[in-house]
Amino acid sequence: MDPRKKLARKEILRMARFAGDIGSTAELCTRMLAEAGIETSLSEVLGHLEYLAGPGKEYVTLHRHEITGLGERTIVKLLPKGVDLLEKNIPADPGVA
Repeated sequence: MDPRKKLARKEILRMARFAGDIGSTAELCTRMLAEAGIETSLSEVLGHLEYLAGPGKEYVTLHRHEITGLGERTIVKLLPKGVDLLEKNIPADPGVA
């Protein structure tokens, strides 16, 4: 597994935790990763989000919303299992740093 992907997924979980109940957009995650020195594209971030929300993972929930003037956006929110992963209350995931 590419360590850059694992680190990006961990940082996405951390951002979702910081965003709380409001959530974060995939676009914002892409920008925040770039600011952290992890260059990635929006399509890569969407792939990471699908992984983190996927069957057996369920670390985040994804909702697609139409935002006036901005178009459709993917909103990511951290789920309790994602908090447990970040806090190391559950076994480590090989796909997340």
